[in-house]
Amino acid sequence: MKIRLIVFMILMILPVAAFAAGDDEDEKLDKGLTAVEDKEGVYLRRKYKADYEHYDEHHTLPDDYLVAVPKDKPRKGPMEHLMFEIDSDFESLYVSKELRCSRGPVWQASGTVEFYGLGFNVWSNFVLNDEPNQGEFNEVDLTTYYTFHIHDLTIHPYFVFMVFPNGNPASLDYSSESIIEADLYLQYDLWKFDFFGRMRTRLKPNAGSIYAHVGVGFHHDFNDMVTIETSTHLGMGDSKYLTSAYGQRDANVDALAFVVAVPLEVVRGFTLRPHFNAVVHVIPSIRRAIRANPNQKSYLIWGGLDLAYNF
Repeated sequence: MKIRLIVFMILMILPVAAFAAGDDEDEKLDKGLTAVEDKEGVYLRRKYKADYEHYDEHHTLPDDYLVAVPKDKPRKGPMEHLMFEIDSDFESLYVSKELRCSRGPVWQASGTVEFYGLGFNVWSNFVLNDEPNQGEFNEVDLTTYYTFHIHDLTIHPYFVFMVFPNGNPASLDYSSESIIEADLYLQYDLWKFDFFGRMRTRLKPNAGSIYAHVGVGFHHDFNDMVTIETSTHLGMGDSKYLTSAYGQRDANVDALAFVVAVPLEVVRGFTLRPHFNAVVHVIPSIRRAIRANPNQKSYLIWGGLDLAYNF
Protein backbone atom coordinates (compact mmCIF):
# COMPACT_ATOMS: atom_id res chain seq x y z
CA MET A 1 0.00 0.00 0.00
CA LYS A 2 2.95 2.30 0.73
CA ILE A 3 4.34 1.54 -2.72
CA ARG A 4 1.04 2.47 -4.38
CA LEU A 5 0.94 5.75 -2.45
CA ILE A 6 4.51 6.64 -3.41
CA VAL A 7 3.92 5.73 -7.09
CA PHE A 8 0.76 7.87 -7.12
CA MET A 9 2.63 10.95 -5.88
CA ILE A 10 5.47 10.42 -8.36
CA LEU A 11 3.00 10.15 -11.24
CA MET A 12 1.38 13.41 -10.13
CA ILE A 13 4.70 15.28 -10.09
CA LEU A 14 6.59 13.80 -13.07
CA PRO A 15 4.50 15.45 -15.84
CA VAL A 16 5.02 18.94 -14.49
CA ALA A 17 8.70 18.22 -13.80
CA ALA A 18 9.17 17.17 -17.41
CA PHE A 19 7.41 20.30 -18.60
CA ALA A 20 9.67 22.41 -16.38
CA ALA A 21 12.84 20.75 -17.71
CA GLY A 22 12.07 22.05 -21.19
CA ASP A 23 11.83 25.65 -20.08
CA ASP A 24 14.99 27.57 -20.96
CA GLU A 25 14.72 31.05 -19.46
CA ASP A 26 17.53 33.55 -19.98
CA GLU A 27 16.91 35.24 -16.66
CA LYS A 28 15.87 33.36 -13.52
CA LEU A 29 14.92 34.74 -10.15
CA ASP A 30 16.65 33.51 -7.04
CA LYS A 31 14.03 31.73 -4.95
CA GLY A 32 14.06 30.77 -1.31
CA LEU A 33 11.65 28.43 0.48
CA THR A 34 11.29 28.80 4.21
CA ALA A 35 9.75 26.28 6.56
CA VAL A 36 6.93 27.66 8.62
CA GLU A 37 4.61 24.66 8.41
CA ASP A 38 1.24 25.30 9.93
CA LYS A 39 -0.02 21.79 10.45
CA GLU A 40 -2.58 21.92 7.83
CA GLY A 41 -0.65 20.72 4.87
CA VAL A 42 -2.51 23.13 2.60
CA TYR A 43 -1.48 25.67 -0.01
CA LEU A 44 -1.19 29.26 1.05
CA ARG A 45 0.65 32.26 -0.32
CA ARG A 46 1.80 35.48 1.23
CA LYS A 47 4.17 38.38 1.79
CA TYR A 48 5.40 39.68 -1.53
CA LYS A 49 3.60 39.58 -4.80
CA ALA A 50 4.79 36.10 -5.79
CA ASP A 51 5.23 34.45 -2.39
CA TYR A 52 3.65 31.14 -1.53
CA GLU A 53 3.03 29.37 1.71
CA HIS A 54 1.87 25.83 2.17
CA TYR A 55 0.69 25.01 5.64
CA ASP A 56 1.37 21.41 6.28
CA GLU A 57 1.94 21.61 9.58
CA HIS A 58 4.80 24.23 10.08
CA HIS A 59 7.18 21.45 10.01
CA THR A 60 7.32 22.75 7.27
CA LEU A 61 6.67 24.52 6.97
CA PRO A 62 4.03 22.30 11.85
CA ASP A 63 1.70 19.38 10.21
CA ASP A 64 2.48 20.98 8.84
CA TYR A 65 4.46 25.57 7.32
CA LEU A 66 6.17 25.96 3.96
CA VAL A 67 6.75 29.29 2.38
CA ALA A 68 8.12 29.62 -1.11
CA VAL A 69 9.45 33.12 -1.52
CA PRO A 70 10.39 34.17 -5.06
CA LYS A 71 12.07 37.56 -4.97
CA ASP A 72 11.44 40.54 -7.18
CA LYS A 73 14.95 40.52 -8.63
CA PRO A 74 18.13 38.44 -8.42
CA ARG A 75 20.10 38.84 -5.21
CA LYS A 76 23.69 40.06 -5.47
CA GLY A 77 25.88 39.56 -2.40
CA PRO A 78 26.11 36.67 0.12
CA MET A 79 24.23 38.63 2.80
CA GLU A 80 21.36 39.08 0.36
CA HIS A 81 20.79 35.33 0.69
CA LEU A 82 20.33 35.60 4.45
CA MET A 83 16.68 35.68 5.48
CA PHE A 84 14.89 36.01 8.83
CA GLU A 85 11.17 35.65 9.41
CA ILE A 86 8.93 35.74 12.47
CA ASP A 87 5.28 34.65 12.49
CA SER A 88 2.47 35.04 15.00
CA ASP A 89 -0.61 33.03 14.06
CA PHE A 90 -3.91 33.07 15.97
CA GLU A 91 -6.09 30.07 15.08
CA SER A 92 -9.65 29.22 16.19
CA LEU A 93 -8.58 25.56 16.11
CA TYR A 94 -5.33 23.60 15.81
CA VAL A 95 -5.60 20.99 13.03
CA SER A 96 -2.90 18.55 11.98
CA LYS A 97 -3.19 15.84 9.32
CA GLU A 98 -6.88 16.67 9.04
CA LEU A 99 -7.51 15.88 12.74
CA ARG A 100 -8.10 18.48 15.43
CA CYS A 101 -5.40 18.85 18.08
CA SER A 102 -7.28 21.39 20.20
CA ARG A 103 -10.87 22.09 21.21
CA GLY A 104 -10.56 25.85 20.73
CA PRO A 105 -8.27 28.81 19.99
CA VAL A 106 -4.47 28.58 20.04
CA TRP A 107 -1.54 30.89 19.38
CA GLN A 108 1.19 29.54 17.10
CA ALA A 109 4.49 31.45 17.01
CA SER A 110 7.46 30.59 14.82
CA GLY A 111 10.81 31.91 13.67
CA THR A 112 12.95 31.01 10.65
CA VAL A 113 16.49 31.71 9.54
CA GLU A 114 17.70 30.72 6.05
CA PHE A 115 21.00 31.07 4.15
CA TYR A 116 21.42 29.94 0.53
CA GLY A 117 18.39 27.63 0.77
CA LEU A 118 19.53 25.94 3.99
CA GLY A 119 17.24 26.84 6.86
CA PHE A 120 16.12 26.21 10.41
CA ASN A 121 12.64 26.81 11.84
CA VAL A 122 11.23 26.76 15.37
CA TRP A 123 7.45 26.49 15.72
CA SER A 124 5.31 26.37 18.87
CA ASN A 125 1.71 25.87 19.95
CA PHE A 126 0.28 27.81 22.92
CA VAL A 127 -3.18 26.88 24.24
CA LEU A 128 -5.56 29.84 24.72
CA ASN A 129 -8.80 27.91 25.15
CA ASP A 130 -10.22 26.62 28.45
CA GLU A 131 -8.95 23.06 28.04
CA PRO A 132 -5.96 20.97 29.19
CA ASN A 133 -2.66 22.93 28.92
CA GLN A 134 -4.43 26.30 28.91
CA GLY A 135 -1.83 29.05 29.25
CA GLU A 136 1.01 26.66 28.34
CA PHE A 137 3.07 25.59 25.36
CA ASN A 138 2.24 21.95 24.63
CA GLU A 139 4.22 21.44 21.40
CA VAL A 140 7.50 22.73 19.96
CA ASP A 141 8.73 21.65 16.50
CA LEU A 142 12.30 22.03 15.26
CA THR A 143 12.73 21.81 11.48
CA THR A 144 15.88 21.69 9.36
CA TYR A 145 15.42 21.99 5.60
CA TYR A 146 17.09 22.65 2.27
CA THR A 147 15.41 24.07 -0.84
CA PHE A 148 16.50 24.02 -4.47
CA HIS A 149 14.81 24.67 -7.80
CA ILE A 150 14.77 23.20 -11.29
CA HIS A 151 13.14 25.88 -13.40
CA ASP A 152 9.62 26.19 -11.92
CA LEU A 153 9.89 23.02 -9.85
CA THR A 154 10.66 23.51 -6.15
CA ILE A 155 12.18 20.60 -4.20
CA HIS A 156 12.15 20.90 -0.43
CA PRO A 157 13.34 18.00 1.81
CA TYR A 158 13.18 18.57 5.56
CA PHE A 159 13.50 16.85 8.94
CA VAL A 160 11.19 17.61 11.87
CA PHE A 161 11.77 16.92 15.57
CA MET A 162 8.63 17.43 17.69
CA VAL A 163 8.64 17.68 21.48
CA PHE A 164 5.64 17.98 23.80
CA PRO A 165 6.36 20.00 26.98
CA ASN A 166 3.83 20.22 29.82
CA GLY A 167 2.44 16.87 28.69
CA ASN A 168 -1.18 16.32 29.72
CA PRO A 169 -2.81 13.03 28.62
CA ALA A 170 -6.17 14.83 28.44
CA SER A 171 -4.88 17.15 25.71
CA LEU A 172 -5.71 16.40 22.07
CA ASP A 173 -2.10 17.31 21.25
CA TYR A 174 -0.54 14.89 23.73
CA SER A 175 2.30 12.49 22.96
CA SER A 176 4.15 10.41 25.53
CA GLU A 177 7.36 10.67 23.48
CA SER A 178 9.02 12.94 20.93
CA ILE A 179 8.31 12.48 17.21
CA ILE A 180 10.78 12.51 14.31
CA GLU A 181 9.79 12.79 10.63
CA ALA A 182 11.65 12.85 7.30
CA ASP A 183 9.52 14.77 4.82
CA LEU A 184 9.56 15.89 1.19
CA TYR A 185 7.64 18.76 -0.40
CA LEU A 186 7.39 19.37 -4.18
CA GLN A 187 5.77 22.31 -5.95
CA TYR A 188 5.44 23.23 -9.61
CA ASP A 189 4.33 26.76 -10.59
CA LEU A 190 2.33 27.23 -13.78
CA TRP A 191 0.88 30.69 -14.43
CA LYS A 192 -1.42 31.40 -11.46
CA PHE A 193 -1.61 27.75 -10.43
CA ASP A 194 0.61 25.74 -8.10
CA PHE A 195 0.63 21.95 -8.14
CA PHE A 196 2.06 20.50 -4.96
CA GLY A 197 2.65 17.25 -3.12
CA ARG A 198 4.02 16.43 0.31
CA MET A 199 5.07 13.11 1.79
CA ARG A 200 5.63 12.80 5.54
CA THR A 201 7.42 9.67 6.70
CA ARG A 202 7.46 8.88 10.42
CA LEU A 203 10.83 7.73 11.75
CA LYS A 204 9.87 7.59 15.44
CA PRO A 205 7.54 6.26 16.82
CA ASN A 206 5.44 4.08 14.45
CA ALA A 207 8.41 4.06 12.08
CA GLY A 208 7.58 3.76 8.40
CA SER A 209 4.05 5.16 8.47
CA ILE A 210 3.36 7.63 5.64
CA TYR A 211 0.92 10.51 5.27
CA ALA A 212 0.75 12.61 2.10
CA HIS A 213 -0.97 15.58 0.46
CA VAL A 214 -1.55 16.15 -3.26
CA GLY A 215 -3.28 19.32 -4.38
CA VAL A 216 -3.51 22.47 -6.46
CA GLY A 217 -3.58 26.15 -5.53
CA PHE A 218 -4.63 29.32 -7.35
CA HIS A 219 -3.79 32.95 -6.63
CA HIS A 220 -4.74 36.32 -8.10
CA ASP A 221 -3.17 39.71 -7.37
CA PHE A 222 -5.65 42.58 -7.27
CA ASN A 223 -2.83 45.06 -6.71
CA ASP A 224 0.59 45.25 -5.07
CA MET A 225 -1.00 45.05 -1.62
CA VAL A 226 -4.00 42.70 -1.90
CA THR A 227 -4.05 39.09 -3.12
CA ILE A 228 -6.59 36.29 -2.92
CA GLU A 229 -5.46 32.68 -2.82
CA THR A 230 -7.22 29.35 -2.66
CA SER A 231 -6.21 25.72 -2.68
CA THR A 232 -7.59 22.25 -2.30
CA HIS A 233 -5.82 18.99 -1.55
CA LEU A 234 -6.38 15.33 -0.81
CA GLY A 235 -4.93 13.82 2.34
CA MET A 236 -3.81 10.19 2.03
CA GLY A 237 -2.27 7.65 4.36
CA ASP A 238 -0.80 4.18 4.05
CA SER A 239 -2.28 1.24 5.96
CA LYS A 240 0.14 1.71 8.87
CA TYR A 241 -0.89 5.33 9.37
CA LEU A 242 -4.61 4.65 8.95
CA THR A 243 -4.44 1.83 11.48
CA SER A 244 -2.71 4.03 14.07
CA ALA A 245 -5.00 7.05 13.46
CA TYR A 246 -8.38 5.38 12.94
CA GLY A 247 -8.00 1.71 13.80
CA GLN A 248 -8.85 0.65 10.24
CA ARG A 249 -6.99 0.21 6.96
CA ASP A 250 -9.69 0.00 4.29
CA ALA A 251 -8.79 3.14 2.32
CA ASN A 252 -5.87 5.27 1.17
CA VAL A 253 -7.69 8.60 0.73
CA ASP A 254 -8.31 10.22 4.09
CA ALA A 255 -9.84 13.67 3.58
CA LEU A 256 -10.50 16.61 1.26
CA ALA A 257 -9.31 20.03 2.44
CA PHE A 258 -9.91 23.58 1.23
CA VAL A 259 -8.40 26.94 2.19
CA VAL A 260 -8.89 30.55 1.14
CA ALA A 261 -6.75 33.47 2.31
CA VAL A 262 -6.43 37.20 1.61
CA PRO A 263 -2.87 38.38 2.43
CA LEU A 264 -2.54 42.13 2.96
CA GLU A 265 0.95 43.62 2.80
CA VAL A 266 0.56 46.55 5.17
CA VAL A 267 4.16 47.70 4.74
CA ARG A 268 6.95 46.01 2.84
CA GLY A 269 7.95 42.90 4.74
CA PHE A 270 4.96 42.94 7.13
CA THR A 271 1.83 41.00 6.15
CA LEU A 272 -1.58 40.30 7.68
CA ARG A 273 -3.16 37.10 6.37
CA PRO A 274 -6.71 36.25 7.41
CA HIS A 275 -7.62 32.75 6.27
CA PHE A 276 -10.50 30.25 6.30
CA ASN A 277 -10.12 26.45 6.27
CA ALA A 278 -12.39 23.43 5.89
CA VAL A 279 -11.75 19.68 5.99
CA VAL A 280 -14.15 16.80 5.34
CA HIS A 281 -13.39 13.09 5.67
CA VAL A 282 -14.86 11.47 2.57
CA ILE A 283 -14.43 7.72 3.09
CA PRO A 284 -17.38 6.11 4.94
CA SER A 285 -15.20 3.73 7.00
CA ILE A 286 -13.04 6.63 8.22
CA ARG A 287 -16.10 8.78 8.95
CA ARG A 288 -17.53 6.00 11.10
CA ALA A 289 -14.23 5.62 12.98
CA ILE A 290 -14.08 9.37 13.63
CA ARG A 291 -17.68 9.56 14.81
CA ALA A 292 -16.90 6.85 17.36
CA ASN A 293 -14.27 9.20 18.88
CA PRO A 294 -15.93 12.00 20.92
CA ASN A 295 -12.81 14.17 20.53
CA GLN A 296 -12.92 14.23 16.71
CA LYS A 297 -15.34 15.28 13.98
CA SER A 298 -15.83 14.06 10.42
CA TYR A 299 -15.67 17.68 9.22
CA LEU A 300 -13.85 20.75 10.54
CA ILE A 301 -14.25 24.47 9.85
CA TRP A 302 -11.87 27.02 11.32
CA GLY A 303 -10.02 30.24 10.59
CA GLY A 304 -7.28 32.49 11.82
CA LEU A 305 -5.09 35.55 11.41
CA ASP A 306 -1.38 35.31 10.69
CA LEU A 307 1.01 38.22 11.25
CA ALA A 308 4.35 37.79 9.47
CA TYR A 309 7.46 39.93 9.23
CA ASN A 310 10.28 39.10 6.82
CA PHE A 311 13.61 40.92 7.05
